[in-house]
Amino acid sequence: MKSTNFYRAGAGAPPVERFAPTERIDGKWLRGTVHDPRARSLGGVAGHAGLFSTVDDLASYCRMILNGGTLNGKRILKPETVRLMTEPCPVPGGLRTRGWDCDTAYSANRGTLFPKGKSFGHTGFTGTSIWIDPSRELFVILLTNRVYTPKVRGSSKAIADIRADLADAAAVAVIDDPDQMLAMPNSFRSDVRRGWNPRAPRRHRAHHSSHSKSGAKKNASAKKGTVTGQ
Repeated sequence: MKSTNFYRAGAGAPPVERFAPTERIDGKWLRGTVHDPRARSLGGVAGHAGLFSTVDDLASYCRMILNGGTLNGKRILKPETVRLMTEPCPVPGGLRTRGWDCDTAYSANRGTLFPKGKSFGHTGFTGTSIWIDPSRELFVILLTNRVYTPKVRGSSKAIADIRADLADAAAVAVIDDPDQMLAMPNSFRSDVRRGWNPRAPRRHRAHHSSHSKSGAKKNASAKKGTVTGQ
C-alpha cells in the first residue's frame, strides 16, 4: 500500500496532483490535507479522518483480509487477528465487528444482497466506503466526495443510495450458482431518486410603486426580492 498515508509530507510523498480536492477553505482547495476540522487540529492524523489512499491500495488490503491475513504469499496479519477483526459482536443497535460495521443503521449502504451478519464494512463521511463479503470472496470499494462544492442537498441520502446500488450490482454480477442466479434490476435507487439538488424557490420581486422616482429606492427594492445564485 504505497499510496496510503495520513498526509502528504516527507520525501517520496506523491505529488499534490494525485490528490483529489476535497473542500474549499478560505478560498483555497484542500489537496493532500484532510477536510475534517478536528483531524486538521490534530495535525491531520486521527482515528476518525485523515487517511488518504487509492482503489488499488484498498483492493490489496481487502484481498489480504479475505486471504486470512496473507497477500501474494506474504503473511501480513495473523489468522487470529483477522478473525478478531471480523467476528460479529452484538452492540446497541445491531452488530459490529472489532473495527467494522456489520449490521447497524449505517449498514443499509451494503445493499440487499450482501448477507447480514456475515459481511462487514466501513462508510466514511465524505462518501468513501468499503464492504467485504467473505462468503463470495467479494469486496466493493467506492471513493467519492460529497463535500466538494457545489454541495448537493440531501447528499448523505444520495451517497447511501449509490453505495447500495453499487453493492447490489457487484453481488448480482458474481453470483454464479444456477439456483441463485439473479437478473440485473432494470433500475436502481439512484435512478429513481429525485430532488437531490433542487433549485432554491424563487421569491416574488418586491412590488414598487409606479410613482416612485428614486432609482436608489427601486434598486433597493429589487435587491430585496432577488435570490442570489450559488
